[in-house]
Amino acid sequence: MTVTSQDATGGWARAGIIVRNDLSADGSAGYVNLAVTPSNGCALSWNADGDGRFDSIALSGAFTASVRLRLSRSGDSYIGECSTDGVNWTRVGIATPGGAVDSQDAGVFMTAANGWTGTRGVAAFEGFTVA
Repeated sequence: MTVTSQDATGGWARAGIIVRNDLSADGSAGYVNLAVTPSNGCALSWNADGDGRFDSIALSGAFTASVRLRLSRSGDSYIGECSTDGVNWTRVGIATPGGAVDSQDAGVFMTAANGWTGTRGVAAFEGFTVA
């Protein structure tokens, strides 16, 4: 999947892929996301203890949108990778979310992470698939 554009509403604004046991339920366990940020490269975030809240992070590179994101599951772990060309991939990290069930919800997300300024932003995505 590619994040084709992202408004720089804050350094930690994120746009990318999210997975959790139930995306419609706040605090659902099994939380993982892989995103690009305007100032901090690609970020792989997850909930290691299963309480549904982000508590672990791995960062990689000086990536900004437009960037390709790939989140792959192997057993209980997820591998997060970023690429500018879809050929050469940089591993962001490996996440092992607590409480993840075998079949999880997946989607795209964005957050403005605007430092409470109220600034709103937009991100554009293309090529999202689940295999």
